[in-house]
Amino acid sequence: TATVVALYTPLALKQTEEVNSILSATRKFYNKSGMLFLALTLVLIGVYPFFISGQLENSLVRWMILVLAGSTLVDYFFLGKYRVLLTANQEGMCALIQAAGTIVNMVVSIFLIYIGAGVLFVKAVATGVYMLRLVLVKIYVKRKYPALDFYAEPNEGALKQKNAALLHQVVGIIVNNTDTTVLTICLGAKSLLEVSVYGSI
Repeated sequence: TATVVALYTPLALKQTEEVNSILSATRKFYNKSGMLFLALTLVLIGVYPFFISGQLENSLVRWMILVLAGSTLVDYFFLGKYRVLLTANQEGMCALIQAAGTIVNMVVSIFLIYIGAGVLFVKAVATGVYMLRLVLVKIYVKRKYPALDFYAEPNEGALKQKNAALLHQVVGIIVNNTDTTVLTICLGAKSLLEVSVYGSI
């Protein structure tokens, strides 16, 4: 969000060097955020199976967490910097690729479920489809913006609002997930069943 706002003026004025410096700072911030998210994911992989002990196999739970986190990690480390550029330049290509990826993902997932594939495999394929979107977005950006340099001298000052934007995201995650987290911890042996019913209401 902070990057999108910072990019409006230099994109409108075609200030390539300024755009590159802002995107370079964005890449660094995404990488730092991605490392934090990866660390939290590893903690969750180690801790979460104990909260739902006896309901699912620990190995399945750990692999599922890793697979589900995969798409977010791809976003942090690879896709995010391209997406903010296209969003700031008000291009619909990223949304078009995302929509096409969602449709392909849905069709493939339905087919895999129909033939009896396991839930872990279905989610892993879905993450793979998400990663394919990265390739398409990257090809598009490289062709349309050949002068882009994500390793230019970063302009950290252009992203003054980044910490406020990050705090907003973190608070949103806490507010939207506190109820299911508390239920999972407190309900014990039937937590997954009860939380799945609660989540569908």
